[in-house]
Amino acid sequence: FAGYAQIVETEIRKRVMKRLDEEGGVPRGRLQAVARVSVDNNGAVVDYRIIGSSGNHKMDEAIKQALGDIKISEPPPDGMPRTMDIKFTYQG
Repeated sequence: FAGYAQIVETEIRKRVMKRLDEEGGVPRGRLQAVARVSVDNNGAVVDYRIIGSSGNHKMDEAIKQALGDIKISEPPPDGMPRTMDIKFTYQG
């Protein structure tokens, strides 16, 4: 299932970076956050929450906004757990 997890992480990280770029770029400093994400059988994110805040409101909001309206480009494989933790690390 590692291949699908990588697809999910890549697509979500791209969306987070897009949100940050729209808001003026990555905030200063080394920022790290962890989000718990659940997808349905079609790859749509159906639940998410930040379980490890970056300590930066702008960064955490970009993650929430990115997760609020994303559908992964392909559905998860049969038998794969639908919930995963994604770590975000950015240097601004």
